[in-house]
Amino acid sequence: MRYLPFLIGVVFILGACIVSAQDKADFSGKWVLNADESDMGGPPGGGAPPGGGEGGPPAGGRGGMMGASRLIIAQEENKLTVETVRQGFDGSEMSTVSAYTLDGKSGTNTSDFGSTTYVASWSDDGQMLTIKSSMTMSRGDQSFTMDTTEKYSLADGKLVVETTRSTPMGDMTSKAVYDKAEE
Repeated sequence: MRYLPFLIGVVFILGACIVSAQDKADFSGKWVLNADESDMGGPPGGGAPPGGGEGGPPAGGRGGMMGASRLIIAQEENKLTVETVRQGFDGSEMSTVSAYTLDGKSGTNTSDFGSTTYVASWSDDGQMLTIKSSMTMSRGDQSFTMDTTEKYSLADGKLVVETTRSTPMGDMTSKAVYDKAEE
């Protein structure tokens, strides 16, 4: 009996640890690009970034975060679905949907541009989701692989997506900030 308060304390602490480990950021919602707060980067030497509203190929197999004017994200338990909306060559909106399992295991998304393999994992505190992906693209008789790392986080009610791409032209980085769209 004299150890009962100690055991209750241990159980309480373990329970608190389990609950805090399950608290992950929730990126669900409709998001609109805030161009003023974003740094869309670009390739070394200047020029427009790929996927940037000029209909270039998608980065990470999702229509290119750099050119995404809107994101529609659904997140439930161990799955994240991201619809990326951007402007195509002709000015019309193009949409690509990708789904990710959030268990740290490798998965694949397929689009018109090819297959993208990915691994999605949470930071230790559950507040940042990192998606590492690799896509092999072909144009004519040439092909190249683009590796992409996207880091999703929330700051002041905004969605922040920091992206790094390794391409044959060098590394490209961007930081896209999205405001929550009114429902």
